Amino acid sequence: KLSTARSLSGCRTMSTLPASKLTLELDSIVRSAFSICGDFSGTPGLAAMIIHKGEPLVQKCWGKANVVHETPLTEQSVFDLASVSKHITAVAILVCKARGLLSLEDFLHDHLPNIPETPVTLHHLLGHISGIPEYLDEPTMCAELGETPHFGWCGNSVIRDALQDYLAEKDLVDQPATKFE
Repeated sequence: KLSTARSLSGCRTMSTLPASKLTLELDSIVRSAFSICGDFSGTPGLAAMIIHKGEPLVQKCWGKANVVHETPLTEQSVFDLASVSKHITAVAILVCKARGLLSLEDFLHDHLPNIPETPVTLHHLLGHISGIPEYLDEPTMCAELGETPHFGWCGNSVIRDALQDYLAEKDLVDQPATKFE
């Protein structure tokens, strides 16, 4: 079982170690934590990076990016953050608002010019009351991106252009601010 004291005390001193020793220490901590799983052969992946004063010192990956297809996790792997990113996005939008770069009452098409004019605002998006149809379960969007739907997510390659194309083709399922979804 991973010792909390070991992981916390290790973090305080890690910045003074050379990168090779940091890599070994990080590997030891992760392998201790994952020892209850046996080995990494069928384990979903984990990526870690140690950053000191804004500079990455060590970056290492363990396990699989895709357990079903046996794809190893690498430093180039892209993670589906799903709902975890909602908080980060909300904070980023509020920081931009505080800096005067945008307003919560800005329309979506003000920031995504390739979609048709719509009454949807950034406020609607943040509150999940935009009326925009769910795109993560949309098989046609996944097919266009060359992906296979998997647990409601069509992969890590959903990019701004594909999303804008999707939004340009779809009507709102509800008027903004009428239904939480």
